[in-house]
Amino acid sequence: MRFVKFEPEHLFAFTPQQAQRPHLEWMTLDIAEIAAQYFSFTGYGHNGEMVGCAGLAPIEDGSLVAWAVFGEMLPRYGRGVTKAVKAGLDLHQDKRILAHIHIDHANASRFAEALHFKLLETRSDLHPSGAAMHVYVREGA
Repeated sequence: MRFVKFEPEHLFAFTPQQAQRPHLEWMTLDIAEIAAQYFSFTGYGHNGEMVGCAGLAPIEDGSLVAWAVFGEMLPRYGRGVTKAVKAGLDLHQDKRILAHIHIDHANASRFAEALHFKLLETRSDLHPSGAAMHVYVREGA
């Protein structure tokens, strides 16, 4: 895999995986531009296909929020993506990191747990649609 700095247009250059498509209305160009100002990257597979984008951004309480949008190629590159995301999280291990995951996206929950996130709570006020989201936390050192 090859990783590059995330640019806002990357988010719209591939089709997100089926499990994420219904819940991405909040990922606008404005949000992508904000995300690009912080730690974020885009991953490409061996044939140049975009696998996805991920990153961290600060939120009001001083914590970071982890975000990721992956395409259908993710399973083929799961090991490389997991290593890259873990390395990025470890660079910020002194911070509290939150992840908001739709309650129906079991694979994303398993991914978060593999990255040492713990389920904190479930809320319905985080997503514009009012969808219930699991809130996971990875505490700083």
